[in-house]
Amino acid sequence: MKTKSTLWIVVVSMLLTACSGSDNSSDGYGSFEAEDCLLSAELPGKIIAFDVSEGDKVDSGKVLMVIDTIPLYLKKQQLESSQKAIGSKVSGIVAQIAVLEKQKEQIEIEIKRMEKLVASQSVPSKQLDDLRNQSEVLKKQIESVRTQNAPVMYELESLGFQVKQLDDQIFRSVIHAPCNATVVEKYAEAYEYVSPGKGVCKIAGMQFMYLRAYVDETSLSKIKTGTTVRVLFDENDAIAELPGTVTWISPEAEFTPKTIQTRDERASLVYAVKIKVANDGRIKIGMPGEFVIAK
Repeated sequence: MKTKSTLWIVVVSMLLTACSGSDNSSDGYGSFEAEDCLLSAELPGKIIAFDVSEGDKVDSGKVLMVIDTIPLYLKKQQLESSQKAIGSKVSGIVAQIAVLEKQKEQIEIEIKRMEKLVASQSVPSKQLDDLRNQSEVLKKQIESVRTQNAPVMYELESLGFQVKQLDDQIFRSVIHAPCNATVVEKYAEAYEYVSPGKGVCKIAGMQFMYLRAYVDETSLSKIKTGTTVRVLFDENDAIAELPGTVTWISPEAEFTPKTIQTRDERASLVYAVKIKVANDGRIKIGMPGEFVIAK
């Protein structure tokens, strides 16, 4: 190929020019694409930081965008104050139960001592009966305190879950890069209001690129998933080459796309294939390319 590729719309004429320069040896033609990911807002709010631009390379875990979390933080503070107020009530309940448990424990000790005295007929059995009655009364009082204050305990537990929920929402208000990637497009800017599900940017992993090419039945019979091929693309005034691997083959034929023409103009039905290529930085999204089945 002797011309520089700048616009995909002229790929047909470029490929025809390539016919005389590469001995008609290519088996398929197409363009490069990357696996992209659309990042969306999970919560509504105003964007307070979005300090990346299209074309920026970002590392995995990098903060891309921050949505205002002040309302969530204030609500969390309110819940934590409620937790403290209810917690003080719980502390009183626990202390009251502890006092009753201690009294019951002392009576149980006294009952055992009294059983020995009654057995030796040193004291009347009525005293033992009175102690047992006191023990039963204390037992019922403890159960009553626990039953009456169960709603308070449940409320405290509920507040704990609400605080955890707010922590999760605050975390989700910050959008991180899920992997090493390049920012392909931005759909929002700082200080805009976003709603849940709204796409804010698209990123693409550039470490590996995929040549989506089209082949006729003759070339299709020579390849299968896992086949190693030679991937060709324009670089300045020369043709560069990188190894690639076929990762997908369409199970159905389709009419030759208008922007992709094979050298055999008589072919009207072609099959789409995807070829994975380790990108050393020279391949860009949308670049035209072709491949040759390795001999």
